[in-house]
Amino acid sequence: MTPHLPATLLLLALGSCSLTFFGTEKATRDGSIQFLASSSISNISIDGFNGDISVIPSDGGLEVRAETRSYATGNTQEEAARRLAQMQWSFRESGNTLHLDLTKPDGGANNAGSDLQRLYIPAAWTVDAKTSNGNVTIAAGFHTVLVQSSNGNLDVHSDGKVRLRTSNGNIEFRGRSQDFQMQSSNGSISMDFDGDWAGTGSAHSSNGKISVRCSGLMDCALRTSTSNGKPRIYGPLLESGTGNLSLETSNADINVTHGKN
Repeated sequence: MTPHLPATLLLLALGSCSLTFFGTEKATRDGSIQFLASSSISNISIDGFNGDISVIPSDGGLEVRAETRSYATGNTQEEAARRLAQMQWSFRESGNTLHLDLTKPDGGANNAGSDLQRLYIPAAWTVDAKTSNGNVTIAAGFHTVLVQSSNGNLDVHSDGKVRLRTSNGNIEFRGRSQDFQMQSSNGSISMDFDGDWAGTGSAHSSNGKISVRCSGLMDCALRTSTSNGKPRIYGPLLESGTGNLSLETSNADINVTHGKN
């Protein structure tokens, strides 16, 4: 049986400071978090706000660790410091899922937030990350990636199942995924596939360009839909095939490029 720590947060405060930000008092804190999960965990659910999330697969073991950078504002320095102290990243196990949540301070999530930098997670786990007003970056190595952000860009590299959604942000994807869904409002979607592709995928954007580049051949039926834009295919026609690819946008072009050089 793999030992595990109680579901409490180990926070190592590296330092704190304060400054005046557009006439509002602001307190900041750099720190780190770590947690040793039980052997039954196979998923992680991350729920943050007003901050970026950067995820990297770990080499082995069941430890989760990251560096954090948090901030909170207030009408006075004392209020800002008090709100910052209320904000903590906390771990909780439930079934086969490890939850990593950011506590909201008094007044809600307005004018407060936290980054998760270099968050190391076991590669075998499913990653489910949510944040608002922040970018999400997922390094290669995870089999299943689920990401949701508002007002943030997504940069994901995966060879497995992928589900990405953002509002007012761009999506950049790289990998060999044969099972993906991507959605953005007011943002572009760019996909780079390594090797041949014959899976099932869809990408939808409003007011954003969609670009697909495949280093090999795509074997699929392609469906495109755009208003005030043009769909273009550079390479063999994609009228039928093993897979299915659906690309939809408005007020923008759709470009698909494939074929071996």
